[in-house]
Amino acid sequence: MNVAAKKTSTQDYFDVTLEDAAPFQTSGTALRSSTSPNRGETWVVEATERDGDEKRLRVFLIVFSKTLSNGNHKVGEDKQGHVTIELVDYTDPQNPTSQLAISGDINFQLDVTGSRFSGDFNVQIKKKDTHAHSTAADGQFDTLLTNANR
Repeated sequence: MNVAAKKTSTQDYFDVTLEDAAPFQTSGTALRSSTSPNRGETWVVEATERDGDEKRLRVFLIVFSKTLSNGNHKVGEDKQGHVTIELVDYTDPQNPTSQLAISGDINFQLDVTGSRFSGDFNVQIKKKDTHAHSTAADGQFDTLLTNANR
């Protein structure tokens, strides 16, 4: 699909099936620029799930080097050539939890000019700082990005 068609598409979703939790669905995603000691300049895609009162419930963060090209990439380590995916759960605001993808793959297309992010991932996620077992997370997305601070 060409960029012009993507800009006018009514298709806008970021859906994740989580093996051990309720499905994640949002149509609100943002793109921001950041810096990583291991990767230099990075893109951060932030997909936020909100409740009926617009309270933030869960957030998926996808982080990758600005030099990483569109296509298929390994997920896991915070190093050049890899993508990190993290799920932060704020349903209990006094005790937020974080799950980090420890392995898997992501295939994505980032169109910064057209403000579009599309693709899919299949990863194993695990709660940070615990010895709990990992669980599967499968995501599909084709979403318009808001400008958080490019």
